Amino acid sequence: FSRQKPDVISVSKLSETIMKKIMDDIGIKTAKLSVEDFLPLEPVSCEPFRWDIEQEEVQQMQDVEKWFKNVLSLPRNFHVKDVHKQVNFQRHLRGANTIITGGADISVGPSETACVWIEIKKTFEDFKEGQAMGELFLIDKLHPTNAMTVLTDCNDNWIIYFFLKINEEQYMATSRIDDRGTAMAIIKQFVLEEGQNFHNWIGKDITYQVDLPAPLKKKTKFLESITETVDARMADMVGDMSEQELFNMTARKRLMLVRDYCRLDEQPQLDQLIRQFSDNYENQPPMMVHNYAGPPHMAEFDSWTGCKLYHIAMLCL
Repeated sequence: FSRQKPDVISVSKLSETIMKKIMDDIGIKTAKLSVEDFLPLEPVSCEPFRWDIEQEEVQQMQDVEKWFKNVLSLPRNFHVKDVHKQVNFQRHLRGANTIITGGADISVGPSETACVWIEIKKTFEDFKEGQAMGELFLIDKLHPTNAMTVLTDCNDNWIIYFFLKINEEQYMATSRIDDRGTAMAIIKQFVLEEGQNFHNWIGKDITYQVDLPAPLKKKTKFLESITETVDARMADMVGDMSEQELFNMTARKRLMLVRDYCRLDEQPQLDQLIRQFSDNYENQPPMMVHNYAGPPHMAEFDSWTGCKLYHIAMLCL
């Protein structure tokens, strides 16, 4: 028995229509907020970023990074980084049978922990809401902090996204903001509050104050609710399996979970382990199940990443 192979799609190719279909499949709705919902909030005074019309966004990303650093003016032990080349993150949304991959342009957060990703476009016409919505699922998986994504032209067009919990229901909150000072203030207070939580976790005192807008007090992590449906044919198959076959099925499921949390460049080494087990009980490869001689040796994994994944995988088995 095997599930249908999931679709793999880069966030850069996610249209708003596709993203909304994925959200329908995983059972999460959007909550649209107005800028008034975040008030009163003292805007951050700043000039717009001056784009060089002759160059693409990626060629100006270091200047964009400096602009955000100066405008946000965060305390020590916070980062603002250009991360546009880091595109090997992924998340498996099981309810939609889809794996989304990619990254963002600018990362902001306490220490080296990202809590805000910013997707940069030179003009409002270039905005891809599906991309920023998909990026929210990616960053949310990376760290224990709550997450926000921002879509902006670094002028007066801003859209923010974060997960919201209302009466135990999860939503994706979204808000269009046409004032960069207000948008920057919302981002800054979000980052400062997540920094406060982060520094409490690691036992460090903070010396700054947080003025969190009301909607951000409802922010949350996204937890996907999965309902497994097993038909009678599968139930009969499980009943007929040997102890060894059940072990192989369980091992493969656990290793696939580990694979979901790996970077894209780490997956081939997990695939080496997964291939040691079979979910095709009618046509088993000769090395599987009945001739199974135990997991591969760590010597087969010659890199630090491989050794790390080996130990994680062995814990799963």
